[in-house]
Amino acid sequence: MKNRLIKKALCVALASTMVFGDALPAMAADGSADVQSAQAEVAFAEEASITYFSVGGQDTVSSGSVHISALGYGTEAVLYVNGAWYDSWTDSDYDGSWHVDTEFRGVAGATYQFKLVVSDDNGQTVSQESGKIYFEAPKFSRSRKPSEYVSYSTGDTGYRELGGVSVSFPFDSYVQNDIWYEVYRSTKPSGGFTKILSGVGYMYGASEVRYYDNNVKVGNTYYYMAKIVTGTDSYNKTSRVVETSAVAKVDCRLGTAELSVDRGAKGADITVSDYGAANQFDLYRSTSKTKGFKKIKTIYTPEYTDTTVKAGKTYYYKVVPKYYDASTRAVSKGTASEVRGVKILMGTTELTAVQNTKSSVKLTWDKAAGANMYEVWYMRSDISGDRYKRAVATKGTSCTIKGLASGAEYSFKLKSQSVSGGKVICENVTYKWLQTGYTESVRELEAVSSTVSASKDKKNLTIYTNLKWNRVWGASGYKIFARNNYTNKLEQVAVIKSAARNTYKFKNTGSSSKGIKYYSAYVVPYKGKKQGEMTSVSVNYIPLAKNVKAVRKSTSEVRVTWSAVPGADSYTVYRMNPVLGTTQWLGQTTSTNFSDRKLTTKLEYTYFIQPSTIVSGVNCSIDYEVARQYKAVYTHAVGTPKMSGASNTGAKKITVKWSSVTGAKNYVVYRATKKNGKYSKIGTTSSCSFTDKKAAKGKTYYYKVAAVAVNDGGCAAQSAYSKTASAKSKK
Repeated sequence: MKNRLIKKALCVALASTMVFGDALPAMAADGSADVQSAQAEVAFAEEASITYFSVGGQDTVSSGSVHISALGYGTEAVLYVNGAWYDSWTDSDYDGSWHVDTEFRGVAGATYQFKLVVSDDNGQTVSQESGKIYFEAPKFSRSRKPSEYVSYSTGDTGYRELGGVSVSFPFDSYVQNDIWYEVYRSTKPSGGFTKILSGVGYMYGASEVRYYDNNVKVGNTYYYMAKIVTGTDSYNKTSRVVETSAVAKVDCRLGTAELSVDRGAKGADITVSDYGAANQFDLYRSTSKTKGFKKIKTIYTPEYTDTTVKAGKTYYYKVVPKYYDASTRAVSKGTASEVRGVKILMGTTELTAVQNTKSSVKLTWDKAAGANMYEVWYMRSDISGDRYKRAVATKGTSCTIKGLASGAEYSFKLKSQSVSGGKVICENVTYKWLQTGYTESVRELEAVSSTVSASKDKKNLTIYTNLKWNRVWGASGYKIFARNNYTNKLEQVAVIKSAARNTYKFKNTGSSSKGIKYYSAYVVPYKGKKQGEMTSVSVNYIPLAKNVKAVRKSTSEVRVTWSAVPGADSYTVYRMNPVLGTTQWLGQTTSTNFSDRKLTTKLEYTYFIQPSTIVSGVNCSIDYEVARQYKAVYTHAVGTPKMSGASNTGAKKITVKWSSVTGAKNYVVYRATKKNGKYSKIGTTSSCSFTDKKAAKGKTYYYKVAAVAVNDGGCAAQSAYSKTASAKSKK
C-alpha cells in the first residue's frame, strides 16, 4: 500500500516537473528512502526482462492444447508461434510488469515453436524461445477395418431412393487434439483417388473419421480412404499428410437379393433381404420349382403377403431387385434370387373372447385364408385332467358358448379348417384364455372418443374423454380415480354402482397458468368392500380432427381440409403411402387446410391430421398413429389434355392439336368414324400435335387424346380422354 502511494506521488511529481519545472528537484532534495526506492523501481521497470517463460510441460501434446505462462517487466510482451504473431500483453497495472496466462490449440500432426519478445520504452528488447512442441496425431487402426453402409431415404413424393454412403475410419484410440482430415474416393481399388471433401474437414477430439457421401449412383462400386493432414493456417504454411487410412469398399450395385417365404395368416408371407440399393422388386411365382414362373406383381417394400394362394398347394417364388431413378427415369436390374417354396396349408387368425352374460362367453375371429369351416372347443384350465369339448362347427366367424361356471378359468381352441368331401384337408389352431366372473381388474380399457371446449383466448380448456371397458361380471361396480397434478394426490373422481355400466365421461380441465389437472384416469372394479386393481388410460388428449378431405386443385396440387378442433394451437399433417409402407411428415399449420405439392401420379396417398395444443408446457396432442382414425384417401391423376381442334391439312391428312399437360411424357391419339363409336389408338407423340396420314377423302373422323406420365416409381399412368375434335378429309 505504501509503495503504491509513493508511486502515485511520484507520477504527480513528474507531471509537476513538466508543468512547473521545480517539483522534482525539491523531492529529490528530500533524499528520503521511500523516494529513492520509488526512483529505483521506475528505473528498473523501464528495462525489458523475462523472469519466467513456460510452454506446457512436455514435448508432445495429446490433451488438445498447451498452456503458456510467463511474467517479467517491460512495456509489451509479444508471443510468436512458428514466426507468426499470436498475441500481445502490456503493462496493465502501471507497475512496469506484465504476465501471460493463455492456451494454444494446435493441429494434430503439426510441430510448433513459441517465441516471447519483450520491449521497453527505451527500444530495448529481450526474447526467449521454447523447444519444439509436437501435437500428437491419431493413428488409423490396423486391427479394425473401416466400416460403411448405404443409406436410403423417402423421396418427396413417397418413393424410396438412394440417400448416400457413410464411411468411418477408426483410430487406435480417442484423441483430444484438433484434427484436420481429407477424404478421397475412387471407382478402382487402387489408384485414381480424387479428393471429394471440399477443403479440409475439422474435428475436435474424435475416435474416428466419418464422412457422408451423397453424390453416389446405383450400379457403381466406390472406394474411400481418409488422410490426417496438418492443413494450412497462420502457423502452418504448408499442409503435410500425417496418416493415411486403409481403403473402404462400398458396393452400390444391384446384386442378388435374399428371399424367404413362410406360411402366414392371410397367405404366403414374402420377405426380401440383402437387396442393396434396390427400391422395388419384381415378384415371380410358379407351381413348379424349375419352370413356368410368371411375374405377379412389382412390390415396393421388402415385405409382402400373397393373398391369392390356395390351401393345399405348393408355390415357388423368386424376386428380381430393381432401382428406379426418378431424376433420370433409368431402371437398373439385379439378378434373380434363389427360388423359395412354401406349402399353403391354412391361414391363421386371432381369437377374441368376451364374457357377455353370467354364464356365457362370445368368441369372434376373422376369416382365415383357405378355411371353409371352423370348430370351437373349450375346457376348464383350472381343473387338472379336464379335456377339450367341441362346442360348435360353423362357417361363420363367431359363436356363443353357454352354461359356463362363474369364477372359472377356461381355455378356448379355434380350429380353422379346409374341408373337402367331408374330410379335413388341413387346419390351423388358435388358443384363447379367459377367466369368467369377477376379475381384479378391468379388461380392454380405452378412450373411445373425446370432446373439448376452450375459452376465446385459449387460456382455459376442458377435455371430456369417453371411457369404455369390458364388463366385470360379479362386480358391484367401479371406482374412477385420477392423480391431481396440482396437489400430487390421488383423488376418487366417481363411483359407478352398477357393473352393467361400463362407460364413463371423464372431465379434465387445464389452464395456461396451472397446466392440465389430470394426465391419466384409473378404473377399478369392486365387489362389496373388496377393491380390485387399477387400470390406467390417458385423459389429457384433445380430440382428433374430423371431416378430413383431399381435393385436387391443379395438376401439381392437392388441398387437404379438416374441421377445426377447439383449443388446438396447430395441426400436423401426415401422409401415408400404403403401397410403399411409409408415413411422411408434411408440415404444420395453424389453419384448417394444407396444400400438398409433392405428388406423383398413380400412387395412393392417405392424409390424416394430428391436432396439438401446449398447456403450460404439456403437449396435449394424441399420438399420430391414433390420428389415422379420420383420414382422406387420394390418388393424383394425370391432367387431361385440352383439345384445341382438328383440321384437314393435306391429302389424306388431318392434324389434331391440344394443350400440354404438366408432367406428361407423351400423348396417345385415338380415332373413330362416329362421335360415340369405338375409338382405336392410331399413334403416340411427345408433342402437342399429331397428323393422321390415313384419313380417307370424303370421310369425317373423330379424335380423342390422353396424356401419359411416368411416376416416380416408374409406373405409367394415363389420363382421362380429352373432349372430342372432328374434321372431314376433303383433299
